[in-house]
Amino acid sequence: MLANTGGLKFFGNPPKNVWTRLTTTAVMTSTTITVADDITGWKAQDKIVIAPSYDGQK
Repeated sequence: MLANTGGLKFFGNPPKNVWTRLTTTAVMTSTTITVADDITGWKAQDKIVIAPSYDGQK
């Protein structure tokens, strides 16, 4: 939730893509990941979130 009672300004240069999909499984001990889209604008110290997926099969 974001509540604002005054002005709101954002600064910076947003990346071209803000989300993408992994092309391979990322295991917990991985130090690299491979993604499907161009991630131009992402920097080495950017924070990312990798959400789990579930295909309904075991």
